[in-house]
Amino acid sequence: MKNYDSKITLLCPVCKSSKFGDNGSTFICDNCKSSFTKEQLEKANESRINKQIKDVYEKQIFPDLAKKFKSDMQKAFKGNPYIKIK
Repeated sequence: MKNYDSKITLLCPVCKSSKFGDNGSTFICDNCKSSFTKEQLEKANESRINKQIKDVYEKQIFPDLAKKFKSDMQKAFKGNPYIKIK
């Protein structure tokens, strides 16, 4: 199976910086010094994360699934004079 790993940069909800320091349980923005948990950063960046997921699905996963489905259907009906897969 193909790997669909993707990375997204989380941004500070206060100043939109992408630079954070990590002290174990919280992330501290290097620019505005605000601190956040991982869950807070994920929630604040939820729309960016969802957009990335949608983009990966539409541009990579769905075309690969459609290609695989077509290939499987062609193999399944190979030699059948009544069914043609285009």
